[in-house]
Amino acid sequence: LPSFGVQGFAITRKALDGLWRFRLDADGVGRAERWFAGPLRETQDMAAQDMAVPASYNDLLADPRLRDHVGEVWYQRTVRVPRGWDGGRVVLYLESATHRATVWVGDEEVVRHEGGYTPFEADVTAVARAGELVRITVCVDNTLSFQTIPPGVVEQTPAGPRQRYWHDFYNYAGLHRTV
Repeated sequence: LPSFGVQGFAITRKALDGLWRFRLDADGVGRAERWFAGPLRETQDMAAQDMAVPASYNDLLADPRLRDHVGEVWYQRTVRVPRGWDGGRVVLYLESATHRATVWVGDEEVVRHEGGYTPFEADVTAVARAGELVRITVCVDNTLSFQTIPPGVVEQTPAGPRQRYWHDFYNYAGLHRTV
């Protein structure tokens, strides 16, 4: 993305769109097992795979475990902070994570956000040093409740948890816009 000035300051943006490592958290164990603390690993039931960002993860693959999943999924990417950013403020800006997200840079949690259609950011200057590689991990949860927009509930079925909602569109989820 281009550089531009705001009130005398130069701002440079680096889009992190593209392929991120991705893992479904079918058993809801990712936080307890600290998946953010290292590379996303494969398991017997679900491999870590590449996933496009921005996109709706439950619209890209034919696997019903992914399409029908209710709960958390994990995205991860390692990037190098540009050397030219030395001495400047570094902000990680996510334009959308549907419906709630927790973000780590390295092993440090930097922000939590709820509201799938609104952008959010975290100042990561202290953990993202110019010229160094950083691991960014985003845990996204698509679970609807009566407090989310749109509202919904999770119902237990013989096939597993399912979303029930009262709106006329599918509950697409993921990192829907530019990071």
